[in-house]
Amino acid sequence: MAGSGGSDLRAPIFNDDNYEFWKIRMRTIFKSHGIWDLVEKGLEIPESKGKKVDTEGSSESEKVSLLMKDTKALGIIQGVVSDDIFPRISNEETSKGAWDILLKYENYERIFVCGNFLCILLLVGGHIYNTTKPEWASK
Repeated sequence: MAGSGGSDLRAPIFNDDNYEFWKIRMRTIFKSHGIWDLVEKGLEIPESKGKKVDTEGSSESEKVSLLMKDTKALGIIQGVVSDDIFPRISNEETSKGAWDILLKYENYERIFVCGNFLCILLLVGGHIYNTTKPEWASK
């Protein structure tokens, strides 16, 4: 399956059809890079609390390191969504922001035409409910 994701681990391109599979693969990729906490919990930059900025373990270098890791995570997310999905996350500046938008695909419904009536596919917690039989037909 075509995809992207960094080094050895490759994620499928998320195209609005494969969310549960995609989410599991992405979580594994983020964990392998040591950046899952950033994606899940967001960027928490520690306060300097009057510390001097130096080149060895300074709070400023910690901030830069966290920002670089978050940018890496955001880049991975941007690289594994389809061209149709990308505009929905394009304005996000953090990996958590983009991830939270994509989490909305976890529970969604899709409406389409089935024969002579409307069908609704409802995805709730990874389970698909298909309402292809209209309510009036069961009476």
